[in-house]
Amino acid sequence: MTLHIIRQASDAQAVHTAEQQAASGRHVALLLLQDAAQAGVQSALPTFVCSDDLPPGGQSPHERVDYDRIAQLIDEAEKVVCW
Repeated sequence: MTLHIIRQASDAQAVHTAEQQAASGRHVALLLLQDAAQAGVQSALPTFVCSDDLPPGGQSPHERVDYDRIAQLIDEAEKVVCW
């Protein structure tokens, strides 16, 4: 799996690149951190969001993960791309 870690809310290129990789048959996932966690990123790809980067009571349609799970995702990934 290639894990794309997205930190900026305005980084549409990151999602586009990840979706292109998935369309070519690669297993790809997104991890939203910092500003991107609150950006409302929409993608059909498996998407995780850092629960600590959401505001108190903040909602997200994505799977919320803690730092232990983030470390696990990074460890399991064949490649990690940070945006």
